[in-house]
Amino acid sequence: MQQLVDHFCGQGDRENKRVFLEYTLPLKGSLLDLGCGNGEFTAKVAEKANAEVMYGIELSETKALAAKRQGVRVNVGNLNNKIPFGDEFFDTISANQIIEHLVDTDTFIEEAKRVLKRNGQLVISTTNLAALHYRIQLLFGQLPICLHPANVQFGNFLKGEKNPVHGHKSVFTHTAFLEFLEFHGFTIQQSSTVSLYPFSPKIGRILGKVFPSIGAFSTVRVRKKHS
Repeated sequence: MQQLVDHFCGQGDRENKRVFLEYTLPLKGSLLDLGCGNGEFTAKVAEKANAEVMYGIELSETKALAAKRQGVRVNVGNLNNKIPFGDEFFDTISANQIIEHLVDTDTFIEEAKRVLKRNGQLVISTTNLAALHYRIQLLFGQLPICLHPANVQFGNFLKGEKNPVHGHKSVFTHTAFLEFLEFHGFTIQQSSTVSLYPFSPKIGRILGKVFPSIGAFSTVRVRKKHS
């Protein structure tokens, strides 16, 4: 069962990254990747954004060291806290599969808005609680595997197993995520749910046009609202 989950997770992750890069516009200037990991995807986002310099914030010191080898200027830090940069510093901010790991999502998104330039872009993606496979799990009384109240799964078919992406504390539905971004002063430029389990990416894209809220990930590009 775990191998099957890993297969679909890998397939979904690749499709989400494809859409994430598709949404990223070439604005030049500077890029901040929130939760930059080892920097490999940061470099791809920077290339798509035509960024001249890459910055990142990463909790793991080991991953931060790897990101530095990719040319990312990394700060080791917790994204529940204040971002250590000045106001309107970045042209592009990216945050792929990060916000669901945080407790203080309001501080996170307000800080992202603060350090984003007025005409800059934030490209952000998170797990969608309203995804088809999570709805089916709830229908049968199971806890969706995207919810991690503990480091071991309970209440679903992975009961007692370590989850490969454990640590989700704040999971939105697609609709709620869009409302959350708008509430915090952003204008939605482009949005969709991505990757429809258990279908192939090609079939998922077709079905996603008919049922736009049931993909595995909510991926969005926003800009600041102009006052």
